[in-house]
Amino acid sequence: MQESLPEDLKIEVRRRSAFKAARNDPRPTPPPEFNIRRMNRSSVAGTSGDSSEDLSLASDWSGASEDEIFAGFEDLGQLDGRIIKQEPIYSGDRQVGHACSLALDLLDRYGRLKQEFKDHPVKKGSGVWRAGLDGDDIFLIENLEIDRQYRRCGLGSRLVRAMLETVESGTLYYTAIVRPSALNGNELQCESAAGRTTTELTSEDISKSFWRSLGFRRIGSSSWFGFASDAKHPSRHLSRADDYELPDVPLGRLDLRLQNDLIKALTSGDNDYAEVLSRLFDDVVKDDPRWKLTDADGNTVLHFATTKIRPISVQWILSRTTELLQQRNNDGETPLDALLAKLENIRTTDYYNLEAEDVSDYFSGFSDAAVSCLMSLNGSNEGTDDEWQRLKYGCTCGRCISGFLSPRMRSALEYQAEILSDQLLEDISNGELWVANNSSCLYLFSHRLRNKLKASQRMRKGLVALLGHIAACLQRNMIPSEHNVEMILRGAKSSSSERFLQRGGSVEAVATMLFRWAMESDELAGNPSHLRLEAFDAKICQVPACRNDHEFGFVSGMCGYEGLSPIKY
Repeated sequence: MQESLPEDLKIEVRRRSAFKAARNDPRPTPPPEFNIRRMNRSSVAGTSGDSSEDLSLASDWSGASEDEIFAGFEDLGQLDGRIIKQEPIYSGDRQVGHACSLALDLLDRYGRLKQEFKDHPVKKGSGVWRAGLDGDDIFLIENLEIDRQYRRCGLGSRLVRAMLETVESGTLYYTAIVRPSALNGNELQCESAAGRTTTELTSEDISKSFWRSLGFRRIGSSSWFGFASDAKHPSRHLSRADDYELPDVPLGRLDLRLQNDLIKALTSGDNDYAEVLSRLFDDVVKDDPRWKLTDADGNTVLHFATTKIRPISVQWILSRTTELLQQRNNDGETPLDALLAKLENIRTTDYYNLEAEDVSDYFSGFSDAAVSCLMSLNGSNEGTDDEWQRLKYGCTCGRCISGFLSPRMRSALEYQAEILSDQLLEDISNGELWVANNSSCLYLFSHRLRNKLKASQRMRKGLVALLGHIAACLQRNMIPSEHNVEMILRGAKSSSSERFLQRGGSVEAVATMLFRWAMESDELAGNPSHLRLEAFDAKICQVPACRNDHEFGFVSGMCGYEGLSPIKY
């Protein structure tokens, strides 16, 4: 029998400091920034009032422990969440828990909603999140627990609303995000829909209905739901009935024994999988419906081959039928989509135990097997060297030099070389003043080299001239490697750069300085407060965007220089 709510109730909303949280909570992981509880206060001495709902906010508990704070209170429910500032995820940063899942599922390394949830034909879902989450803080709801006897009494809704009011008072715009399957802490760990029990599926449906009733809407086709604080956001005008829902489990299912044989062969190797495919499908015509049989997640035999990066098997399947190229799994992915998603994960993320670390700056290209799969899925088994390089290094614009230096990054480096040269020419006749004024540029140089620059105007002019040679290299559509810059230098009639190089300077030192300067001025990888001319922004918009546009660490490493990571401001 369901129990009604006590008349005398109190909502307690607390913002806890990291220091007090670590002191009061014995768990190894820190609690969220915000914690909300709804309490029966009828048993607390000294309380009074007829109001059925009393909201109170406390930020200082004078060192009291959690047990002392809540002594005598009956705990009816709890909601945990945290504010996440949108900022770059730096190489070496490790994410754990719900924040890790959120970052991996929804965000790129710059804190933006992944592009696939904005414009993919299926993964964009309802399309209301096309503008993304860009610029908003994120309020991540990690856990909502209501005592069983008080469920379905409106308590959960009041808890969530009270929390959102508190968050709204502390931030201009935010997006609250939750994964409904985690309602009441009962997060589903099953690997596929086929592994879920009827009870689990029903529980998740109830959870989704609850969050939708509060205005939360599915973000793309993901398992996450969002609530935008901006009343003008398109998601606030999407009805519950029109919210995107994931497709049903497909009807044409692979025989379980056959599926196990395929998975076993996949694990053994490419040739083994191709052999099993040949045995099962060699006499099957290209439009036979058996090709389109799937597992519980909607994956075909071609999905299996691409996500396991089995180029021989991919070529074998496509030599028999091309019907599977456009077939989508339950995530809305074609075989090519599924492979690209896997490769993006390989490029950006390394996993260790329950932690995930961003490794974007250490990317050095995809394997030849992966490139071969990409070539086959794109309809070409023998592409040009340029095509191979662009697939290998993740180029999406089709115009990257050597496969990794995009037109936009090249323009940014040229522009910053010009800006930096103008800055370094100021007060160049006064060595001590020059070094002091340009310390933000020269900090990567050794102390000995800075002293030499302080003492020699010819060296200072040589450094500026070397920046010009690097820019000339870029203007000729060449990567600014040490070899190419020196080739440009040798072709010059005369250059003061030789003096700089002879006295201990290097192309690497100047090129690294330029890459660092350009990265710090980048709208995503750097500090947005850096000023950029409108003319430069207009020029950038005229060339196609690319996956490699902001990857200064990766590109500088590919040019042979020190790998860079964005500075934490």
